[in-house]
Amino acid sequence: MRKHTTNRSHAVCGSSTPLASDYRASPRNICGTGAAVSMEHFGAYDETSRLTAALVRSPGRELDGMTKQKAEGMLWPSRPNPERAREQHRELVEVLTENDVQVINIAGDSEYPNLCFCRDQFITMPKGHLLCRFAHSCRHGEEAIAAVALESAGVLPWQSRNCAGPYEGGDFLLIDDSIMLAGISKRTHWESIEILSDTLKQGGVSAVIPIPLPDEFLHLDCGVLPIGGRKVLSAFRFPAATHHFLEDQLGFQVVSVPPSWIGARGLGLNALFLNPELIVVSKSAPVPFIHFIRDEGVRPLFVDVSEFEKGRGSVHCLVAPISRRRLTACRASN
Repeated sequence: MRKHTTNRSHAVCGSSTPLASDYRASPRNICGTGAAVSMEHFGAYDETSRLTAALVRSPGRELDGMTKQKAEGMLWPSRPNPERAREQHRELVEVLTENDVQVINIAGDSEYPNLCFCRDQFITMPKGHLLCRFAHSCRHGEEAIAAVALESAGVLPWQSRNCAGPYEGGDFLLIDDSIMLAGISKRTHWESIEILSDTLKQGGVSAVIPIPLPDEFLHLDCGVLPIGGRKVLSAFRFPAATHHFLEDQLGFQVVSVPPSWIGARGLGLNALFLNPELIVVSKSAPVPFIHFIRDEGVRPLFVDVSEFEKGRGSVHCLVAPISRRRLTACRASN
């Protein structure tokens, strides 16, 4: 594994926080492949600004030889085809690089079949990256691997020592003005959001708005998609007080979409903006959703991620933003 020579402490909530090189849970030979990311571009202010750098994991041997029983124990409702999954991931990475996204790939051996779902491993804030804590034991240790890969790219991640409960990156979405929607789910507990609120604000988040999720949604990014222009798509009803606060006080438009947009695997809104006018979506995305985003002035790029959908993840789950750059001119709001 690459040796790292970095400052070992980073203050979060008044505590000294270990960085990637301090993790003992990291498997050998794990590192990030790709050039170091420019320091001035770390972080993100929203979900739609131009994506400039991202972390991914091209699946290795961890998907090989999965029995039905092992797949279910590793949170995959259906067994993936490893070769097809690797080919689909290569095509996704090609789409990213062709659109000027610097891709940092988690390289090396791994025993974690869910490692490819990088979005869950950390929360991207305007001023940094907060490592997560997984709800299921089969994912414990992924955050350590992500930390090593981030540090390999010159990114020093944050870690909360105050929060012992689970919180996963797919439950945190930045909307306009650096406001963070935080999903309360089986994977992210209310108590965790409450404890993390100050840390997120230290990371540049202007406000944290908790959103309770219906049980059928794994993470917030399965049922909610910020599309820029102060618009947020949602496949379920926000609490009345939250809905009114977003619309009446903050000037957002919460657009309710029908359940049919979510699809059989609950991933219809799980898409990734490359910039305000370009979005990567699964080939299985519902046709009405595609028509809607085109009417909003957004061009879709289609990728086949059907093998990953067997593990209840799609495009948004597979790519963890390291940095997004605000554009001086953005798509006009309708």
